[in-house]
Amino acid sequence: MEKRQFTRYCILAAWAVVIAGGVASSVMFAAQGGFGRGHRALDLPLFVLALPWVLVPWDIVAEPGDYVRFAVLPFACNCVLCAALQYALRVWSQRRP
Repeated sequence: MEKRQFTRYCILAAWAVVIAGGVASSVMFAAQGGFGRGHRALDLPLFVLALPWVLVPWDIVAEPGDYVRFAVLPFACNCVLCAALQYALRVWSQRRP
């Protein structure tokens, strides 16, 4: 497989994972009616999908609600990381061997 084709597949896979995680966490959050502080059935999967960003003390910056903390902020942070990965892979694929 050629280097550029490999790069394209990696970028598509990364974006697919980020979008699927964001959609899954939003659907689970809506289906359960919010975050139950660990007492509801979907709280653990929501927490795992939000890792590692849920561990950041966002209260210092602002007082985000549960949906923002468990769905929006992790999705936004993962999009930034995915964009950085996309840039790095494109630079890598354009280098000469």
